[in-house]
Amino acid sequence: MTERHLPGVGWILKSVEGRIEQWRREVAARETEVEANRERLWEEAMKRERLFASASREESVQSPSEAAEERKVVFVIHTAEMAKALDALAREKATLTEVVPAGGGFGASSEVDGSWLVFEAGE
Repeated sequence: MTERHLPGVGWILKSVEGRIEQWRREVAARETEVEANRERLWEEAMKRERLFASASREESVQSPSEAAEERKVVFVIHTAEMAKALDALAREKATLTEVVPAGGGFGASSEVDGSWLVFEAGE
C-alpha cells in the first residue's frame, strides 16, 4: 500500500518544487528590475542636481533677497498641507502683512530659517 502512494507523493513534491523554483525566478527578476529603476532614478536625481547647481551659479549674480525684490517671488519650502493653505490664501487674494521669524535654523544649513507669514483677508 505504501508503494502505491509514493508515486503520488513524488508528483506532488515535484510540483511544489517546480512552483518554488518559478517563484524564485520571479523574485530575482523583480529584484533586477528594482535595482535598474533605482539606478535610473539616482541618475535622474544627479542630473537635476547638476542642472540646479548650474542654474544657481548663473543666477548667483544677484542675492536671493535682491532677486525676490526685483521679481516679487520667493521660494518657500512647505508641506503638502501648507500648500493647500497657501493656495486658499492666494485665491482669497489675502495680503501678506508681516513676517515673524520663528527662530532657530532648519536642516544642516544655519542659513535656512523659518518664519510665520501673517496674512490679512483679501477684499
